[in-house]
Parts: sequence; C-alpha cells; structure tokens
Amino acid sequence: MSDTAINEMISAFAAGCMDEKNHLYFKEYLEENGALPDKQLGELQNIMALLPLLLEKEELPPDLKKQVAKKLLSLQTEIKAKIQTEKRKTLNETGFKTPASQPKSEPVVLERAIPQPLNMNTTQISGEDLVSSSFPPSGLNLQEKLEKRKDMSFREQEFVLTRNHWFGIFALVTLLVAIVASIFLLYKALDSRVSTVTDKFDSISSEINLNTDFRENYFSLMQFFNNSDVLYYQLRNIDNTSDATAKIFLSFSGNSGLIQMKNMPALSSDQTYQLWIRTASRDYSGGTFIPNPGRQFQEIAELPPISAGEIEMIFITQELRPGSSGPQGNIFIQARVKKETPPAVN
Repeated sequence: MSDTAINEMISAFAAGCMDEKNHLYFKEYLEENGALPDKQLGELQNIMALLPLLLEKEELPPDLKKQVAKKLLSLQTEIKAKIQTEKRKTLNETGFKTPASQPKSEPVVLERAIPQPLNMNTTQISGEDLVSSSFPPSGLNLQEKLEKRKDMSFREQEFVLTRNHWFGIFALVTLLVAIVASIFLLYKALDSRVSTVTDKFDSISSEINLNTDFRENYFSLMQFFNNSDVLYYQLRNIDNTSDATAKIFLSFSGNSGLIQMKNMPALSSDQTYQLWIRTASRDYSGGTFIPNPGRQFQEIAELPPISAGEIEMIFITQELRPGSSGPQGNIFIQARVKKETPPAVN
C-alpha cells in the first residue's frame, strides 16, 4: 500500500469518517501487521480531540422568537375562526324557538245557563220564589265573573309562557357553555400539539443547519490538519485598546494555512486586512482577508518560500484594496515568535 493511501486512511480513521469498505480494508491491513508511520495515528487523534476547543457556540438568530410568535398568532386566529364557525353551526342545528312563535291557546268561553221553564202543573210557586228567580242575587253579576275568569286564564297562559321562556334560555346557555368548554379543551390540546411539533421542527432544523455548517466550514479544516507540521500562532492587539484577535495555522509542508479573525473592526469599501510574515530580511505578504460572519476559517492559499524557523513576527495591517506589496498601514494585531537561545559555551 502506498504512503499516500496509508496517510489518507489514518486521517479518515482518526476523524471517524471512514466508510465500511475502507474500514474493513484498514482492519485487515493492521491484522496483517502492516507498517504505519510512527505516532501519526495518535497525534491525529489528539488533534481531533482538540477540535471542539476551536468551535464557537452557535447562537440562534435574534428574530427566531418573532417568527415563532407570528406562527402561533396565525394558528390562534385560525382556531378562533373555527370556533365562531362551530358556534353558528350549532345554533342553526338546535333550531330553538322563542315563546313568541308558540301557538296561543284559544280563550275559554263560558256559556250562560238558560233557566228551564217551570212546570206550573206540578209545582206551586209562591210570590217570594217568583221574585227570587226573576232577579239575580246581590254581588257580582255574570259579566264580571266572565271577565274575571278570562283575566285568570290570561295570567295562567302568561305564567306558562314565561316559565317556558326561561327554561329555553337556561337550556341554551347550558349548551353554549358546554360547547365553549369543549372548544377550549380542543384548543388547548391543539396548542400543546402545535408547540410540540414546532419544538421538534426547530430542533431538527438546528441539527440540519449544524451538520451542513460543519460539512461546509470544517471539511477543509480537517483536510488541513492531516499535515504533520501544523504551527499555531495567536495574534492580539498590541496596545490592548481592542479585543480583536486572530488565530493563524501554518503548514509549510502543505504550503497552506488557515486564519480565524474575531472582533475585527468593520472596514470601509476600499479597505482590506492584509497578513504579513516578517523575517530578518524582509516582510512577506500572506494574502488579504475581509471578515465574513458566515465563514469562521479562511484559507491562506500560499505561503512564502521560507522555513518556520525564519519567522520573527506575524502581524495584520489595514491596507487599501487590493492590497500592498509592503506594509503601509499601522500594525493592528501581531504575534512575536520567541527564538530559542543556544546555551552559552564556557
């Protein structure tokens, strides 16, 4: 097996992204005592373990709460419209009739009793009896009695109508209360389900976005750390007037690097940040960069033809676009490289 294939398999195994076919092939190679580069697998596993320290906590967009609130308000409006529709439908189906629509009972008519003729042959009537039968007794006459009975009949009918009226109102109110309670319980259940579905949807969306961001932003980072000579430099503000920082990763064997800038001030449309690598003889440009919130790491496409031991300082300046052949602006952030002093000879 070639050295390139071995390095690729070791990198994939350390990163945990080896497919099943290559994993079986790599396992058979190890079981047959295949040769591996010394300590390469352990170093790569240590680097992969340190990757979480480079990651930043992802924050939700500030308008996420407003979007969820708008969704909930739209759902609440739809549910209220459904409630009103069900209420009208229920009232139409009950067909309740008011007391005014009920038929009125016919008034009771009392017939006046016609006095029977007297049998003059069998009964002898005295003068007093004749007088008492010809004139009605003292007190209320027959017309007043009829009016009184009619008034009592009307009062009884009014009482029955009033009782039926209140009974119907009570039944309608009870029905409406039951309907409102049922709709309220249904609304609570739907609201709970909607909240659960919304939470699950947001969780799945966040996981998908994280996986997509990781694949897009960190695949090149993982490929870069396959190099065996990765060097790390931390750049800070020289006078502590700003919290701007930058992390520089260089690999001279791969002739490439990565830069991560944080809290860098915004630039005007004609400005850019330029990376410089200073040696004892001259300053080399490492490329121009503009901070991009959507991209955490930016690639340093090409390194100058020097070795790591020649570096004395790495710094970033603000230059006019498209960049400068030499540092013209003031040094914004920098990192000095400490040189090891050889022991004194007695």
